[in-house]
Amino acid sequence: MKNLLSQIEYDFINEENKAFIIAFDAKMEQLGYTSGKNIGPGHCWGRYMIIYTKASTKSKKSYARIYIREEDIVLRLYLSNVDKHSDMIEQRQPIFRKHL
Repeated sequence: MKNLLSQIEYDFINEENKAFIIAFDAKMEQLGYTSGKNIGPGHCWGRYMIIYTKASTKSKKSYARIYIREEDIVLRLYLSNVDKHSDMIEQRQPIFRKHL
């Protein structure tokens, strides 16, 4: 992801947001999710978009998306069974303390 974000077309993304995207991508890969190292068009949500799906499956269900806009980025998570896991979610420490 670092090499991809170093391309000239992504120069408008500030270094802090690039660092977050790189860290988030690495953590998602570690957890079994992938972006396919692909940054696509953002359509109405932003200039570009990164979509995370479960690795090694044919299903293309989206689990997270990063929308890259002109001035910022937006992380959108698709969570299931939130009520069932609310205690665990509330007790979790942020994965990216440096960025949150």
